[in-house]
Amino acid sequence: MNHNKLKKILILILIKFLIVFIIHRFYLYQQWFQDECNKNTAIIIENNFNQVPIEMLKNETIYFLETHNSSDHELTARQACAIESAAYMNPNTNVFVLFLSSSNHIRLKNWSQFQRILDYKNIHLKYFHMDDIIKGTVVEDFLTHDMILNSKWKELHISDILRYALLRTYSGVYLDLDIIVKRPLDEIKLKNFVCLEDKNSINNAIIKFSDVDIAYKIGNWLLEGVIKNFDGKQWTIGPRLLTKVIKRYCNITDFINTTECNGINILPIEKCYAIEGYQWKYFIQEFRSDQVMSAVENSHFVHLWNYQSDKRLVKTGKSVALNFLAAEYCPLVFESNLYI
Repeated sequence: MNHNKLKKILILILIKFLIVFIIHRFYLYQQWFQDECNKNTAIIIENNFNQVPIEMLKNETIYFLETHNSSDHELTARQACAIESAAYMNPNTNVFVLFLSSSNHIRLKNWSQFQRILDYKNIHLKYFHMDDIIKGTVVEDFLTHDMILNSKWKELHISDILRYALLRTYSGVYLDLDIIVKRPLDEIKLKNFVCLEDKNSINNAIIKFSDVDIAYKIGNWLLEGVIKNFDGKQWTIGPRLLTKVIKRYCNITDFINTTECNGINILPIEKCYAIEGYQWKYFIQEFRSDQVMSAVENSHFVHLWNYQSDKRLVKTGKSVALNFLAAEYCPLVFESNLYI
């Protein structure tokens, strides 16, 4: 190979490297610019959940919980998408987004990312104190115990406990902030349901207990189970405990051939968790988009597995399943953000 040819090859390699570098820096700048814009917008919420009129808390109410115990909170565009999808698909259902607070207000720091969701009159943002949810339950004293305060996974454990206490007291629908709602609740037409994540375990990211008696009974069993089985070294106490309690309630040892028992429906995997946890990247991979959209075609809900994926932002113009879902089920959030 002569000297001139080698020189041309090296120049081409250098040019390609510079192009990739410039594109990457531009991508980072766009992210930084959006983040800076978001940081400069905030609202103060001074409405306490315990002041909500009881008639607004009917048995079809949908709840999201943000349990970082602080006066300052943030929601990502992806979380706002989950909230919008619930309101968008259920326009006659109240959707409460509850923020755990250490004071008598919360400050939402990145308001521009999701301010348009309040175009939906059925979305209500409220703060709450721990006692508002756990008062009168068996975990009222437990949540101040050193065992949970020193837990390695304190925030996750508190989230699990609060969702069970919330459903016990108020009944309704609990959804994690990474759940996209694809089908209206009044089309699902089930009063109480949980969802299989695999053939023998139930995830607690999606729970509906609209029957007050069932919600109270299962909720108490779950909270009693928290105290009895708590292990601060386990990263979550939720799904395993819910699985155990539902098996006890149904008097079964597995979920083979069990789709309903004593008023609770057990939805199959494809209705809620068609894309499994280890497949979380599929939502943001272009070559997987058709596969994902086919897998979730008949789903009621889609779990985005934010615990693994929340740091992987996706430009809204990219042809990935996450964007296709967002465009259809959270259109206002999708239109308002460069990345989701």
